[in-house]
Amino acid sequence: MSTSAARRAPVFAVVLAAFAILAVSLMHPPHGVPLYDGVGFPDEPYRYVHPPAGAKATPPPTSATATTETANGSNTYAFYADSAEMGPQISVFVAPRSVVVPSSVTKITFRADPMAPDRQPAGATIDGNVYRLQAAAVVTGGQDAGLSATASSQVGANGSIVTMRATSAHQPHPDFFYRETPAAGWHEIDTVRIGNDIYRTDLVGFGDYALAWKSNSGRSRTGGFSSSSLFIAVPVVLVAGAIIAIRRTRRRST
Repeated sequence: MSTSAARRAPVFAVVLAAFAILAVSLMHPPHGVPLYDGVGFPDEPYRYVHPPAGAKATPPPTSATATTETANGSNTYAFYADSAEMGPQISVFVAPRSVVVPSSVTKITFRADPMAPDRQPAGATIDGNVYRLQAAAVVTGGQDAGLSATASSQVGANGSIVTMRATSAHQPHPDFFYRETPAAGWHEIDTVRIGNDIYRTDLVGFGDYALAWKSNSGRSRTGGFSSSSLFIAVPVVLVAGAIIAIRRTRRRST
């Protein structure tokens, strides 16, 4: 090895280390997500109402249900409604005094039922199932009665949340969409990633909730080249280029 090539070796080591640090920093998100992804981690395969071609055979998806007492026109206690998958594909937390009901109501039964997508949001494709959140009231004397539209529209606030699992952990992540009725149009609502494939939003009311991939997210339902792939590829290409350049320089100097 020539003297000039020997001098370049420490420089090459420094450059290689710098690129390695850059690669790690780029691959690590600025706000790390927790390892825990729900009861039964790792998750079982996603359960579809209507499985797409190539999906693993699974039992049918389950509903999330909960019953709670009411008094003075609203739910007395906070409650959870979780579906039975491992981990749950939907989990709903309803804070105390979040559901407004007639004064004659003594209990409410809350449920979130999985449904196959019917209409897609504008510029997006629904990921997995749609979940329809609704409740039924039990009035004095034990008679069942559906909650009125006025009562339904007042569900939410006070920290009530909806958590759903996506069909995969691909990034950029899907976003929450909501519609009040099947006839209404979908609109996007706030989305927070809280796990590898787990997302949370505010409970804004009874109605339909779904995660959906937006067309400009860089990923389709069948996959795609994501920004995280770019973060990995760029440092690797740069390091490979540096190695090739150094080797060519060494050949010329020998």
